[in-house]
Amino acid sequence: SSSDDVRHGQRLGSRVSLVLESDRDGSFFSWDEGPEGTVYCLCPSWFAPDVRLRAGRITLPQTGARYDSFVVTGKPGREHLL
Repeated sequence: SSSDDVRHGQRLGSRVSLVLESDRDGSFFSWDEGPEGTVYCLCPSWFAPDVRLRAGRITLPQTGARYDSFVVTGKPGREHLL
């Protein structure tokens, strides 16, 4: 599927940015369900210091964020962005 192409498009250790496109303003909120079934709220301040998002193209991490890119970690077939 196309999601498999995206998921496996970068090698472990690669540094990547994410681009989101939206036709409306909004707020950034991110969560993840861990392997034990616990849901975690991800701290957006590390990669999105301005959680008020404007319509259009948004790049994460944002300018002024703690990190300038995400690192692909994990193991082949189970990659994660850190």
